[in-house]
Amino acid sequence: MRSLLFICLTLALPLSKSMAQCISCDINMSFERAAGDCDGEKTQPCLPDNFDGNWITCNYPGGGPATSDIQPGQYGFTEAPTDGSSYMSFWASGGSGTAEANGERTALELCSPLEAGTQYCFTLDYVRPAGGFNAPSILLIEGGMSACNAGEILFQSAETSTPAPGTWGTWTFCFTPAQNWTHLRFRAVDGPSGGFGGYLGIDNWVSTDGNFPPSSGSNITLQTSGDQSICEGEQVNLNVVPSGGITPYTYAWTPTTGLSDPNISNPVAQPNQTTTYTVNVTDSAGCSQSKAITITVNPVPVVMVAPDSTCAGSCVSLSATGATTYTWSPVTGLSDPNSANPQACPTSTTTYTVSGVTGNGCQHDTTVTVKIFDAPVADAGPDVSYCAGDSAQLNGSGSGGTSPYTYIWSPSQGLSDPNIANPFSTTNQNTTLYLTVTDAKGCMGVDSVLVTVQPGPCSISAFLSASPSQLCPGECTDLTAAPSGGTSPYTFQWNQGISPAAGPHNVCPNTTTSYSVTITDANGDTASASIQVTVFSAPASTTTSTNSNCGQNNGSVTVTASGQAPYMYLWSPGAYTTATVSGLSAGNYYVTVNDGNGCTTNDTATVGNIGGPTSCFDADTTAGCSPLDVQFSNCSNGAVTYEWDFGDNSASTSGTPTHQFSAAGCYDITLVCTSANGCTDTLTRDCFIEVYPDPQAQFQTSPEVVNIFNPEVSFTDFSAGAVQWLWYFGDRDTSGIQNPTHVYADTGSYTVMLTIANSYGCVDTALGVVYIEDIPTFYVPDAFSPNGDGVNDLFFPLGNVMDVSRLELLVFDRWGNLIFEGNDWTGWDGRVEGSTEIVQEDVYVWVVRAWTWKGEQIREMGKVTVVH
Repeated sequence: MRSLLFICLTLALPLSKSMAQCISCDINMSFERAAGDCDGEKTQPCLPDNFDGNWITCNYPGGGPATSDIQPGQYGFTEAPTDGSSYMSFWASGGSGTAEANGERTALELCSPLEAGTQYCFTLDYVRPAGGFNAPSILLIEGGMSACNAGEILFQSAETSTPAPGTWGTWTFCFTPAQNWTHLRFRAVDGPSGGFGGYLGIDNWVSTDGNFPPSSGSNITLQTSGDQSICEGEQVNLNVVPSGGITPYTYAWTPTTGLSDPNISNPVAQPNQTTTYTVNVTDSAGCSQSKAITITVNPVPVVMVAPDSTCAGSCVSLSATGATTYTWSPVTGLSDPNSANPQACPTSTTTYTVSGVTGNGCQHDTTVTVKIFDAPVADAGPDVSYCAGDSAQLNGSGSGGTSPYTYIWSPSQGLSDPNIANPFSTTNQNTTLYLTVTDAKGCMGVDSVLVTVQPGPCSISAFLSASPSQLCPGECTDLTAAPSGGTSPYTFQWNQGISPAAGPHNVCPNTTTSYSVTITDANGDTASASIQVTVFSAPASTTTSTNSNCGQNNGSVTVTASGQAPYMYLWSPGAYTTATVSGLSAGNYYVTVNDGNGCTTNDTATVGNIGGPTSCFDADTTAGCSPLDVQFSNCSNGAVTYEWDFGDNSASTSGTPTHQFSAAGCYDITLVCTSANGCTDTLTRDCFIEVYPDPQAQFQTSPEVVNIFNPEVSFTDFSAGAVQWLWYFGDRDTSGIQNPTHVYADTGSYTVMLTIANSYGCVDTALGVVYIEDIPTFYVPDAFSPNGDGVNDLFFPLGNVMDVSRLELLVFDRWGNLIFEGNDWTGWDGRVEGSTEIVQEDVYVWVVRAWTWKGEQIREMGKVTVVH
């Protein structure tokens, strides 16, 4: 018998037992022991019976239990773990390294498969117990698709003959799987040197190339949106994308300040200061990973700019602070729209917006209004002139802008006060003086005046002007006197009662008038001037007009003017400029005549209207059944002839026509009236006459002929458009229903009449005949006595339902001689036709042919006996 070598393989985990499930992957790890044995081919499934981590153990015949959390001193282990407080052991038995050796197989279920063709490198610490089962063993790591099935040996260690028992050694190894294996299985077998078996412990399994599995912690990896910078008040999207582990994931961001939702993968952050957010991602197995994102919050610049103002035509310096770069808008009037201190020269009050941006891209906008004040208007007054040694007052003033004003004259030499509006000038040389007017806003206006100094002494002259000097009646003119030379002050003496001043004086003469003035200076010297103001005669005008006819634009007006030619004309309304205007409608027209002197007169002309007729009509009825007779009435005015159109291709020239409308329909009636002067007026009244449609009466009897024993007749209405019915059955009986049934009481021929009415009340009538027959009878007596006693003196047939207008009666003697022929129902009186004698008693043969009232023929033959 083969001896068994027991090897204890122990895995010492670096984390606590509660975190052991996160060492290799993020799956829901379980420690499963097989319920029963797995056969040598490892084809049976391994069923779990307890849970402790993600290690799955298959027990084979003769194998001892795999044990986790082995403490030093158990099973002969006295060496402390290399990482943590415990490690894992494996029981190994014989087989000398063969894959079919007895013992336990402990498998690690992977969260994601190994990738075929990818190299994985690791280090692994191992130890044999110092006493007990410490025979040399070999560790096998196998890849497979289940816990108990090995598809490929990935790693086979050297024999654990060294180091000595109780001393930790290290294996370093790499493997490249041929397939995407989902499980890694660990097992210990006897080494080649043999032995009695034992335990093997393993600890501190570390990936040396960063690939799976890590030595500790979760293998969840996080990819974040990274650190970002924002401006104060802005938002930013945080984002973390986890991989590995077992979905679904849960998220926890800290701190939560400024986050839209701290428990989602991509919250929106709006911190008010620089903040480092840490996200902790936990998978469904409870494994977690954290990563931090720092959001740097840059302050928004505070751009300051002072409001300013300036006068029209001037500039102002703007200044912005608090940012690195600046952009001004609008650019109108700016010296540099990208400068912190541009010159602004707008022509009107303008609001500028400046956007300041810091070096980190944060922006702040503010506005400044540059108000433009209107500049005052300086008026230095008219030029002045005086003789040397005299003086003259300047007439300066200011307007516009913002009062009050200050005044400065320059040069100031020779002025009584250069800081008032109206100083006196005593300069002895010709000078141009400048007046600067400054308003309350500091805005200025400048004007100049020429001062002319005449060398003295100066003689006085007088000048007189009239503006204008030629007037039309009712107009006025301004008279102004002006001295030249002499010495001021001056006095003025006028004729025509004008006040003693230079003027201007407004005068309104009625006729041509001469005006004169005498001017006296301070030295008593005088000068005179005169002027004639001419007053023209007013033009005159007369107007004539021609009336318009029939309300049309065929009137005219003419104006005749007298006065000073040539003449100009202006009519209104219409702005006509000729003396005669035609094509006018009735109304008032106004004309202004302007003569050669520029004087005007106004006149009025009235264009009358020779009116046309007015059409008007009515009718005694405007609606009814056909044929509809309508009597039209005429209420027209001013007409002598009339033309009617009745809308049915018929017309009339009568003043009050009568017309019959035979067809149903709606008729437009038109009346054209003509006056004596040929003017016309047309009136059309749409759908004035409406003729209603007639119903069509029709019926059928069933049957048409009945006998007295069954005298019931049914009447069926086939009329069109009827809403009312009245039946006359010919026997004084009537009915108002649509399809009546009638029973006649006696025989005979009855004329039936149906009268119907439609919704308009229009009627129609239909006739029919019903025959009520008696039971047909016909017989001929076989004897009669033509003896004149008044009883049976005549021989004739008897019967009912006979046509009494038709009969043929033939009588023959026994030899076949025709002795009588009759064509009515009078009968045979027993005499041979054409004789007065009664035939002898005998038997005679008769032949009768008669007709019923329906035209049916009856032919009979028989014998009759004549008895005297």
